Amino acid sequence: MLLDFWTSGCVNCIHGFPVLKALEQRFAGEPFQVIGIHSGKFDAEKEVPAIAEAMARHGIDYPVGTDSDFVVWEQYGVHAWPTTVLIDAQGQVAVRFAGEADATQLTFYVQALLADARKKGIAAPGPASFRRPAVAPTGPLAFPGKVLALSDSGLAVADTGHHRLLLLDARGALRRVVGSGLEGFSDGPAETASFRRPQGMAEREGQLYVRSGALTPGPVAARKGSSTDRWPARSSPSRRDWPPTGRSSTSPTARPAPSGRSTSPPARCGPSSGRDCSSSATATAR
Repeated sequence: MLLDFWTSGCVNCIHGFPVLKALEQRFAGEPFQVIGIHSGKFDAEKEVPAIAEAMARHGIDYPVGTDSDFVVWEQYGVHAWPTTVLIDAQGQVAVRFAGEADATQLTFYVQALLADARKKGIAAPGPASFRRPAVAPTGPLAFPGKVLALSDSGLAVADTGHHRLLLLDARGALRRVVGSGLEGFSDGPAETASFRRPQGMAEREGQLYVRSGALTPGPVAARKGSSTDRWPARSSPSRRDWPPTGRSSTSPTARPAPSGRSTSPPARCGPSSGRDCSSSATATAR
């Protein structure tokens, strides 16, 4: 089991969601389960409807527990967002990562823990089953990330939750849909090219540049033209693509101690400790 401690306002947590989704896909059918633990930093983030909206926004379909009072957080000795904790088949903490999820490291440890459980004869026959709530219809737009006024008086809308772009005329009528609606990074005609949560856009010399992915570097260039145009819908490779390479170099967000709680032990890194977090995504074996 993997516990992912996150809060909806943490960009480093958001970066890790595609990694966890890919990890679930990698071990589909295996006795392995990702469970999110939402330990909200701000009061507004702790409300259950706000957590449900964040899950819908980021496509989280694994179970998420609310930990608004930081009870689970403190039981597992967590000091920063995001933190992932791997638990072995005997219910013991096996390894912990502070910082953005690194799929290469997580895959290695999950494989090792599964192999160890099978060797000991204690592995479950398969993953746990959960009754997932029905997905509510989103309507024509799902969490649009950007609206851009174009030089031809039209509008471009990044329909982020649907992984596509909408091109509108000056009156707001739909002129064209760009992207298949399937999450990914694939080139091709406008009808089959795929994006991953397109975000910001910019227009220059007839080209529409789109930032696609979990806030990854590297713009995506797309032409406004006939339906036969090919849309280069691929952003530059990132460690958040599957399979990723390299280690995370971003910083986890240290949580300030709630009123009345001790600040000991201090965060491993972050603003409250004065330590550099650039190498914080390392494992601590228990």
